[in-house]
Amino acid sequence: MQEDKDPAEALRRLAERVRRESENPRGKAWEAAESGRVVLLAGTRPRLWVVIGEEADYIVLPGTYCSCPHFMIRVLGEAEDKPCYHLVAVEAVRRGRAGRLVAVDATTDELADILSEALLTGRSRTLRRLLYGGDAEPRRS
Repeated sequence: MQEDKDPAEALRRLAERVRRESENPRGKAWEAAESGRVVLLAGTRPRLWVVIGEEADYIVLPGTYCSCPHFMIRVLGEAEDKPCYHLVAVEAVRRGRAGRLVAVDATTDELADILSEALLTGRSRTLRRLLYGGDAEPRRS
């Protein structure tokens, strides 16, 4: 976010935009929510989510942060006012607007593995093992 902008105000605007778009999610946000690719990491504080994206797994802090390149370049860089679909998909599931809640109970070590794998390699084998019993990919709709 640019230095001359108030970061708190920018986050407030982002959260409001995400909330509005989650009221009637479309496109990739709808597809991710409906196909069960939006996953709550149960027991985390603050609540962390993972969106199993088309190219990688992305860590989401609702209304605030996503580890995807779109968020890093366009949202934080303020090149674009549109939030990434991962933020919208998480909010839609949280608010019951799309999909169903998929939650994973994981140990502290498994949570650390999920986060490090997603952030460092782009895909979490640990998350897939907990969700699907192996490295299987989720079925696409």
